[in-house]
Amino acid sequence: MEGRDSKSIMIMTSENELTSDQEARFELRESFLQAIINLKGTPCKILTYEQSTLDATFSGWNPNGSEILVTDLTTPANVKMVSAILRTPDVIAVHFDITKE
Repeated sequence: MEGRDSKSIMIMTSENELTSDQEARFELRESFLQAIINLKGTPCKILTYEQSTLDATFSGWNPNGSEILVTDLTTPANVKMVSAILRTPDVIAVHFDITKE
């Protein structure tokens, strides 16, 4: 095994054991999903590639990341929608209005 870097050799001793890279990915994914759950119902501003800012309440994220689900959407033209699905390729940023109590 000379000449191999330690990162290229990943041997699992059992089916249930994770490598350190897998464990790190698992923890990051779990943190991300928990954050998404905790943000449900949080007011947000969404900046689109059309340079529009939309006001809404965050509801969720499509599991594959392709869509953002919102409620109480208000457009710059003051059009109001009870709920909407926004395509993530159309979104530059989502800013959450989080106030610490």
